[in-house]
Amino acid sequence: MLYVCATPIGNLGDVTPRVLDALRAAELVAAEDTRRTRKLLSHFDIHTPLTSFFQHNELQKTDEVMRLLRDGRTVALVTDAGMPGVQDPGMLLVHRVVAESLEMTVLPGPSAVLTALVASGLDGEGFRFVGYLPRRSRELEAALVEWRRCGGILIAFDTGQRLARSLATLAAHLPDARAAVCRELTKVHEEVSRGSVYELSQRFPVPSPEAGPTASVRGEITLVIDVGRPLDADAARLPDAATAAERDALRATFAEQAGALVAGGVDLLNIETMFDLTEATIAVEEAVRAAGGRPVLASMAYKPAARGFRTMMGVTPEQAASALTAAGADLVGCNCEISCEPMAGLVPIIAGLTGGVTYAQPNAGQPRLVDGETVYEETPEHFAAVVATYPALGAGIVGGCCGTPPASIAALAAALGR
Repeated sequence: MLYVCATPIGNLGDVTPRVLDALRAAELVAAEDTRRTRKLLSHFDIHTPLTSFFQHNELQKTDEVMRLLRDGRTVALVTDAGMPGVQDPGMLLVHRVVAESLEMTVLPGPSAVLTALVASGLDGEGFRFVGYLPRRSRELEAALVEWRRCGGILIAFDTGQRLARSLATLAAHLPDARAAVCRELTKVHEEVSRGSVYELSQRFPVPSPEAGPTASVRGEITLVIDVGRPLDADAARLPDAATAAERDALRATFAEQAGALVAGGVDLLNIETMFDLTEATIAVEEAVRAAGGRPVLASMAYKPAARGFRTMMGVTPEQAASALTAAGADLVGCNCEISCEPMAGLVPIIAGLTGGVTYAQPNAGQPRLVDGETVYEETPEHFAAVVATYPALGAGIVGGCCGTPPASIAALAAALGR
């Protein structure tokens, strides 16, 4: 007989009497981590022998347990927390037992998935559990396209170390989706944070490179997201998503460019784009790889819109800041599409989103021809006076773009004293 036993996900008091009876009755307990299971057994004065059964020995141990079961022995299968076979070892053994028609019973118990679903407060028709979120941002974006096609409530596991970057990537595409981050469920320090995906990305921001591992969120994480109604394939495709071939081509181009700049001795790698967020994030990822520890700056060009600021493709500062930070940018800002006065309203927004110093690169207004001479909307003196206020708004680096006349740049340098 094989007993598949669900164990507590944090609070030992959640173990069921049936599971305890099975653990006592078994001749052997196959455990993902014998040290953790021994604590459970000791707490309830159970002395059944243990054997390890984890990812890297699952194939070998499955054969051993199968021999015992064929001989009529009783084995209990457990993992560190929750149900064996659900994002944990065990399904191979279950499959073999079913294939050979051996005796097996599954003993239900605590579930992080169901506990998080109810704790989230999100109401929907059914839900989908997708296991652990993909590690890389581009893989997460690809998965998000499929999830948007299905719609509804999504439940996923994540690690504390990756949570902030996962939320930043999700916020770039689903900023308004309702969600909940459930941490340390059933434990003393249980925490459920609810809000939009963007709000949660601000609640759990990507730590700075200097912060070190201690800045990561601690504990087991279950994420619940309402991705909305199902969409057809075209609607589900992310607005700036590129094909795999396009991404590979972009990646190769940016890797070559970043490598050439590093070889040339630059101290700061600057990534700018007019509107394409996918292109920008790929460029940042390649720049970070090539940088060798040098800081990477990333910015997008915005225009004033009916509601705040948008790029030409409708990307918001919130979406851009989340995606660029998740890609590894040390400094995020705004560049030359916008002139200096509107940018004065944008700088504090981006500074607030990134939780630190930002970068601002305005121009001196849109150029126009007057009697055959290029004239800008803003005088050098006005340009310098406005941009000189940026540091107090949160800009650590300010400047002008190629469309800004030298006189304005000179006036700005004088005004800033550097």
